[in-house]
Amino acid sequence: MAGDEILRVEDLHVTFSGRGGDVHAVNGVNLTVRRGEILGIVGESGSGKSVTSAAIMGVLPPAPACRVHGKVLFEGVDLLSSSERAMQSIRGRQISMILQDPLSALNPVMKTGDQIAEVFRIHHGLSGRSLMDAVINALKRVRFPSPERGAASWPHQLSGGMRQRVVGAIALGCEPDLLIADEATTALDSTIQLQYLDLIKERQRIDGLSVVVITHDFGVVARICDRVAVMYAGKVVEEAPVETLFSGPRHPYTKALLNAVPKLNTDLSRLEAIEGVPPRLWSPPVGCSFAPRCAGSVVECTTRPPVPVAIGDHHSVACWRVAS
Repeated sequence: MAGDEILRVEDLHVTFSGRGGDVHAVNGVNLTVRRGEILGIVGESGSGKSVTSAAIMGVLPPAPACRVHGKVLFEGVDLLSSSERAMQSIRGRQISMILQDPLSALNPVMKTGDQIAEVFRIHHGLSGRSLMDAVINALKRVRFPSPERGAASWPHQLSGGMRQRVVGAIALGCEPDLLIADEATTALDSTIQLQYLDLIKERQRIDGLSVVVITHDFGVVARICDRVAVMYAGKVVEEAPVETLFSGPRHPYTKALLNAVPKLNTDLSRLEAIEGVPPRLWSPPVGCSFAPRCAGSVVECTTRPPVPVAIGDHHSVACWRVAS
């Protein structure tokens, strides 16, 4: 494992057992996260983004309901081979996660301060006054207004933006090495969303965090990410630095996603849309998963799955037309 990599995901497969057959939610994902960088993972709903993050955190259902294969190397240690006891010491302390909906992520019958305190009690053994000081400092780090009052509040008494800051305080409390933000700003209005993104960027810069941002919003990617991986039907179809991806996308799916983003300087009578629907993950196509929706597909696209090929500096694409 390269010295500047904190996380490497190798050939990750996640399969769920269902009444209609096996659902291949993640099908051979390869990713790397470097120290101190923000990696964006983007794609439409059902592309496997959140399942990939759940596999990294080790919070997927056990077999036979869910089968996970591959490697998730964190600091050189394979998390998929680690015991649950080992993972409990890693979650919250070395790897933390911010979930999409803070209201459902927080316990409604516990005050917010008590929920933040759990992190410090479990991982640092704090108690008494030192525990309360840690809670207040955690809220201050995420710029929570009136931290003392916030710690004494119930989740339902806080606004959506405040609840998301509480979730952020829990995730960042032990100063983890890797933060996964899974659609962390989706439930926020645009003004609060920008503030929260800037907060994540600030903590990344000050604390030297490595961050994985999972989103379907290219605006989020453009604002804070260094690199971006585009996922479709459980696979990474394109990966590149953010500027490279925006200026020269190569995969047809990436191009279609970017074309679907409204342009402020363009007068459109209707928004662009991607024709067709995503494939059924319990019966994926033999070849490229995007081939049925791609206007430029060729015979090879329907017979063999494409493999990622490097086409530039840190830029790779899984597309037969690009590889040929």
